[in-house]
Amino acid sequence: MKKIFLLLSLLGIAGLCFAQTVPDGLEFRIVNGSSVWITKYKGNATSVVIPDRIQGLPVTFIDSDAFKSTSITSVTIPNSVTTIWEWAFRYCKSLTSVTIPDSVTTIAAYAFSDCTSLASVTIGNSVTSIGSAAFRGCTSLTSITIPDSVTSIDVYAFEGCTRLTSVTIGSGITDIHPDAFENTPWLNRQPNGVVYAGKAALRYKGNMPANTRITFLDGTKAIAKYAFSNPNLTSVTIPNSVTSIGDGAFSGTGLTSVTIPNSVTSIGYGAFSGTRFTTSGYWTSPTALTAINVDADNSAYTSVDGILYNKNKSVLIAYPSGRKGNFTIPNHVTSIGENAFGGSGITSITIPNSVTSIKKGAFQSCSIASITIPNSVTSIEEEAFRDSELTSIVIPNSVTSIGSYAFSGCDRLTSVTIPDSVTSIRSNAFYGSGLTSITIPSSVTSIGIYAFLGCKNLTSMTFQGTIPSSGFDQSAFTMSYSAGPSGNTGDLRQKFYASNSANGTPGTYTRQSGSMVWTKQ
Repeated sequence: MKKIFLLLSLLGIAGLCFAQTVPDGLEFRIVNGSSVWITKYKGNATSVVIPDRIQGLPVTFIDSDAFKSTSITSVTIPNSVTTIWEWAFRYCKSLTSVTIPDSVTTIAAYAFSDCTSLASVTIGNSVTSIGSAAFRGCTSLTSITIPDSVTSIDVYAFEGCTRLTSVTIGSGITDIHPDAFENTPWLNRQPNGVVYAGKAALRYKGNMPANTRITFLDGTKAIAKYAFSNPNLTSVTIPNSVTSIGDGAFSGTGLTSVTIPNSVTSIGYGAFSGTRFTTSGYWTSPTALTAINVDADNSAYTSVDGILYNKNKSVLIAYPSGRKGNFTIPNHVTSIGENAFGGSGITSITIPNSVTSIKKGAFQSCSIASITIPNSVTSIEEEAFRDSELTSIVIPNSVTSIGSYAFSGCDRLTSVTIPDSVTSIRSNAFYGSGLTSITIPSSVTSIGIYAFLGCKNLTSMTFQGTIPSSGFDQSAFTMSYSAGPSGNTGDLRQKFYASNSANGTPGTYTRQSGSMVWTKQ
């Protein structure tokens, strides 16, 4: 009996040791003393079993490039891994099949891209997101089943899977890119009109005729981003099953009004914008939209006079872009939402002191010419006025930062006064604007990359104080890789630090129009 017990014990120990054996060439690192990340495989074996534990710690992460371009034909991913990161198995051209265990929640961008022999993929029931181009170019893949757990499928996730004829998508999708299945036989075989991917309205296939009216199928849960951004769309009926409407889904359409049912809990960036967002870019596309209505029983949103707000009306989410003239934002609003006035035909606006934030793209491509921002606002977020028709703006001394692309493309904006409360001017903030002169207050400690690139009319710039060289990006005025004048605002940074390489020299610097050479006055 003792011998049998001893034998069983030894077998148990041997089994434990085997479970934790690290294959030759498999590199890893311990993170925070609690988990193991697989970082690289440099072995010669073509069949690899990744252990679930190494040095007693769970293996949870397969890092970027870990197996990229290796000759493996099979891999066993343990049920401890939660994330397969970007490019982890890209270009594994001999890999024929993979089973992604139920422990995995994320398949990141390009994770299995260009695995040209990959014919079989099983996705576990805990995966929630499939990243951009995750399985792009897997030309041997013929079918895929997306489980109910998946809520998000990004752009080109299965693009170029030239043998993919069968796609089964679960009911969990709330965010899907219309190009997720681009260049696949499955998509090519779909009839013209609205294409559905599971319970998501994916896109409109073919040329949309003038005055198109769309009634989505009952049971539809999601409307994909950019999916129906077309000026020929004049009417849409959204069923009471839809919970999410993606970014730019109905931007730049011919809709005059739209009603959001009580089931909708998520509306994406610029979903009803006058700026037309598509998979290939964006541009202003004047719309006739004058009313966005919301079912009274909706728990997330409400509408007042055809204007879309969150339920408690503290955030103005979307102003119908077809309206012209003047508008006064109500005092109950504390935030102007993302792309709220995007592409709007509004010409004048009054912002109350209740507003504390102007979100991303709030007035992007808007026709408004001048605006006064109240001193309750502390930041102007990225793209806030990008490509708008602004000619003047008053920035209050409550603002501390000017976001990336905030005034980019405002080619009618010739001057702006930056208050001495501002500490940072972020990347591309005034890229391609019409500025002719500007004064940088002494409060500014950082100027981001390309902040003033392409300001072809900028001939005078005054620095009221010093700026640490580490905070003044070398390409704030010029493309570091370009010696030519294309968008190049010249050698201003070099001249600023010519006498004081650490902090620069305050003063006024000027140049002749079209010249790359600045001179301190």
